Amino acid sequence: MEIREKRTPRRLELSLIGDVDVYQAPALKVKVMMLAESGELPPRTLLDFRGVGYIDSAGLAAVIDAHRRLGAAGSPVRLVGLSADVHRVFRFARLAGYLDIESPG
Repeated sequence: MEIREKRTPRRLELSLIGDVDVYQAPALKVKVMMLAESGELPPRTLLDFRGVGYIDSAGLAAVIDAHRRLGAAGSPVRLVGLSADVHRVFRFARLAGYLDIESPG
């Protein structure tokens, strides 16, 4: 999985490209940990899932970790660009009400 970072003064956008699975989720967790510890976050973070075709339980855990860490650091997370299939995984895991997720469109 590739993580592309784009910053503006008002938001941080992390574009995820590839599967967010047991093999790739640790990279997301490390990236989020480094960002949260930097203390230099804009007031909003977007996790862009347009490039993600698959997410498993390890990926869900990494996203929950991002939500918790970045939110605690003052940059609440919104998930955008989810395919219907990826959105369904969040819904089945009952995370759609817990996380700020844009409806698939």
